[in-house]
Amino acid sequence: MKYKHLNYEQRYTIECMLKSGFKKKSISETIGVSESTLYRELSRNKQKRGKYNAKYAQMLAILFLISCLGLMGFPITYTFIGEDVLYSHIKVNEYYLVFFTASSYIVGGIALVRMYARLFSGNHVKTYHPTPIKTA
Repeated sequence: MKYKHLNYEQRYTIECMLKSGFKKKSISETIGVSESTLYRELSRNKQKRGKYNAKYAQMLAILFLISCLGLMGFPITYTFIGEDVLYSHIKVNEYYLVFFTASSYIVGGIALVRMYARLFSGNHVKTYHPTPIKTA
């Protein structure tokens, strides 16, 4: 299994298979994700009545992505304008201020992308080395 986002088709498949009464293990195998990803998706995106809705889940994922991009200072957002104003008032000899400000924006952006990936993706499975077998 790869570290990937669920798209709308996968969410719609989850919704249809749950309504049809399939087990969660067979649903996760059908859409190609781990069971923990499926359980996380179901627990995170239930509506008030406890039913899973694919449209609601997709809307929530897109809304959270837009929020993360806005916090990172993505162009055409208010934080980008704030960053631009901040950098325009820094003098030429204040290179240390530019370095620390830029570093904080980079670290914050990486943290937000990792947070989004962790919340809306499955577990990260490392495919470049074998998984050790546990013995009793």
